[in-house]
Amino acid sequence: MSYLGVSGGGPEEAYDYAMQMRVAGEQFAVDAPPLIEAIRAVEAGKPWGDDHFGKTFMENYAQHGHGSEPLNHAVTESMKDSGHAMAKLGTSVMEAFHRFVIVEDDNARALTLEANKPADGSA
Repeated sequence: MSYLGVSGGGPEEAYDYAMQMRVAGEQFAVDAPPLIEAIRAVEAGKPWGDDHFGKTFMENYAQHGHGSEPLNHAVTESMKDSGHAMAKLGTSVMEAFHRFVIVEDDNARALTLEANKPADGSA
């Protein structure tokens, strides 16, 4: 499943993509927990076995990365947060776009008022 497609475009398209990102993030936040549980259920069954190859797999799969937690755990933990983070990013971009539009509208009004002033400077 694809959560987001980006092809480029103007400010309106950026807003639309930000909205898609927010919705995709919200959906992934719903989709991630059952997926995480499925991963953990498979891990609990240790389908890689206890032989030499299984032990080697587990050493690589659950090795500690730069942090203190095993990499497989870090991946599932990041899945918990990524949907909310994506939704927040989409919302932030949408809010920035709204502020941009307000500033642009204010500037357009100010320029229109300035352009419509009589040449003699009277108001």
